[in-house]
Amino acid sequence: MTLANFANYTLYVGFMITPDASQRQMALEPDKSFIVQAPAGSGKTTLLTQRILRLLGCAVKKPEEILAITFTKKAAAEMRSRVIDALQNATGEYAKKALQQDRKYNWNLLKNYFFL
Repeated sequence: MTLANFANYTLYVGFMITPDASQRQMALEPDKSFIVQAPAGSGKTTLLTQRILRLLGCAVKKPEEILAITFTKKAAAEMRSRVIDALQNATGEYAKKALQQDRKYNWNLLKNYFFL
């Protein structure tokens, strides 16, 4: 599945309403794989960060089971930073579920985040 055309979106009461909202939701499904192709500033990193948090929260037994590939080291660092920030601040439903799994499986993500 290719997700594209992310550039046109509207912010509405703190939530992103997009023409491709159904595709974005499908990309968060833990039992599917996907590729994201979109222009700069379209929300790819946010989507991938949410996907990683979702996978940590419900789909993997070890964080090492997750693979996210980007084209630049800068993008990878940004994605890693956002995942860590979401976990440290328990931001959103997916981060909270990931932290629950962290405790359940004794991953110690916040102590070992350099492995992310």
